[in-house]
Amino acid sequence: SAGLLSQDPATAIVFALSNTGEALLVAQLIKYHFGEGFRLESLRGVLGFFAAAGVGAAISGAVATVGFIYFHGSHTPALAIWLNWLASDALGIIMVAPLLIGLRSLRFNPPERWELVKGTLTLAGLTVVCVVAFGCPAHYWYTVLPLGLLLPVLLAAHCHPVFAAAAVLVLGFSVVSTATFGMADVGELPSLHDRVH
Repeated sequence: SAGLLSQDPATAIVFALSNTGEALLVAQLIKYHFGEGFRLESLRGVLGFFAAAGVGAAISGAVATVGFIYFHGSHTPALAIWLNWLASDALGIIMVAPLLIGLRSLRFNPPERWELVKGTLTLAGLTVVCVVAFGCPAHYWYTVLPLGLLLPVLLAAHCHPVFAAAAVLVLGFSVVSTATFGMADVGELPSLHDRVH
């Protein structure tokens, strides 16, 4: 947003308001339908969370698209702008919010010491696996990544949900970073679209 602010303050303000409004809208939708003690420990809660993330990102994307076209004078089709906003914001919400929700629930139900140690060590191991896997050539991914996918399942089965949420964030951040910065063999692909695919 800093680059946008220097070029076009009106666009930056619209984006900032859209992002802030999106977070507030998602939080209010969850609070309205599930109450203060919302947790991602039931199918109803997970589906409600996904629905709130989709609605919040869709409305925020509509506002941002109108602002972008109006203030920035873009000739990109409105649907393309909206879809990009929707996808990136919904992905961001789904990756980050469960960790924040889980951290809040730890106040009322803290993990035992052994669970904290086991969860933290497993997350550290997952981080190492992701760094090794996404830092080496792609043909090694099939060898290393099954371990990277097994560790979050183990966390979900044996620890509080916050540990599984942290594992999803680590995996998501690794995938997004690899595609964005073109690490390993993915860097040989010329476009971001090809790297994401």
